Amino acid sequence: MLSEYLLGLKKHELKFFIAIFISLIAYDNSLGQVYDVGLTNGYFTMEIVGNPGRANQTETNVTILKVIDPSNGRLQYRYDIITPPVDDFHFVLALDSSSSLKASYNSEQSNAIIKAVPNFIRDAANEHKDKMFKISIVSWDDNIDFASSPFGNNISDNAKLKKINNVSEDIETYNVFGEVNDSRYYYCSFDEDGTNLSKPLEAAIRILDNNPPIRYHRTSNFTIIVVGEGEYKKCMDTYINDAQEKGYAVYTILLGYSETSHLLLHLQNITGNKSRVFTCIPSDKALEKELEIQLKKALEKALSEPAAEDVILYDRFNGFIPPGNKGSIEVIGYPQTHQEITLNIVNNSTSIRIPNGLWANNLTRVTLDASIDFKNMAVSANKNPFSSLENNSIMEPNLSYLWLREQNRFNVKIPDNSSINIIGPILESSIQTAGEPRGSARNWLLNIGFTLSKVLRI
Repeated sequence: MLSEYLLGLKKHELKFFIAIFISLIAYDNSLGQVYDVGLTNGYFTMEIVGNPGRANQTETNVTILKVIDPSNGRLQYRYDIITPPVDDFHFVLALDSSSSLKASYNSEQSNAIIKAVPNFIRDAANEHKDKMFKISIVSWDDNIDFASSPFGNNISDNAKLKKINNVSEDIETYNVFGEVNDSRYYYCSFDEDGTNLSKPLEAAIRILDNNPPIRYHRTSNFTIIVVGEGEYKKCMDTYINDAQEKGYAVYTILLGYSETSHLLLHLQNITGNKSRVFTCIPSDKALEKELEIQLKKALEKALSEPAAEDVILYDRFNGFIPPGNKGSIEVIGYPQTHQEITLNIVNNSTSIRIPNGLWANNLTRVTLDASIDFKNMAVSANKNPFSSLENNSIMEPNLSYLWLREQNRFNVKIPDNSSINIIGPILESSIQTAGEPRGSARNWLLNIGFTLSKVLRI
């Protein structure tokens, strides 16, 4: 009887028998070749060498590194996504000069623009010296009064973006802002001019189209539109859709409004995002101060939005080291965040959507808990246990995203350079060369049983 035989075994013989039995169960009788790597103090160890694999998307310069990290007593998959700086900004500042501003010599809204805009331009240049701003100022109503540069130009196609420091100097040199209805100044506002919201967006699109950046995927394009509360003509959907498709973000500032303002709702439609709409309601502050504050807020919003959106990380795994159902997403730089996530693993693969996208000049780290599954241990002498699954019908592991609000999607293949060394005691006093397969199925089975006995300490 098996029970009587087991009772008759010596302690060390019993240990060995149990280890072999466990091996048989774990490997489901699948025999094959394994690798032996020397003798290391009589203990079975598994050395995972996490040589990071690196890949780069050349157009956007987004880099991803993948490593299997066994440090700190935990086995993890780690993905480091490095987003480059976006330090070139092209934008159009479009200023309402229509009768919506209730133009008169003492028009509060027009005077607010006249006083706030020069301060905003000067401060933007001084407070963001690490950024490269190129700007055009547009005055609009039911037509384009001017589209700088130069300030005397009123044809959007002929407008040139200019460095913000130079624009600030031109404002002083050419008397751009002065009295509300004084034709000696470029910016004027008169009662007979209507408010056509297609005009500023059309002008902004044409200017940005005709002034392409040198570093295409390092440049953010946007417009800030200042609008006075009053009667208006809606912006055509053609221009709204065109701006969205080209990645031209739109920010709007409304001078005075009521909670039931239809104009406010339409401005939200133009921007496509409520957080890009700003309002000015004078309270204890003068309107020009409030406008200056909101202009700065709109600019900060444009500078702080993520460089990449709709970010999806897709990877699949060898069954030997499966991921668990837990992980985390961490933004290392600004804004520093940490979020625990639950994974849905299907056929040893998973898709992870990175919330809030990727911020420029930043590191986003995704970590997945992992474990060792001996049942799926690779036994082929010619196959890397960490290699991708060979199934052409399955999508390749990749990082996918929209860059700087554009609608076309960029992809970068996820690399994998990790390797593994198995180190353990060798039976029958034989030491084989690392990477050399064991000769027989019997010897393989015995070795696995013995090494597992060391692991299990039985």
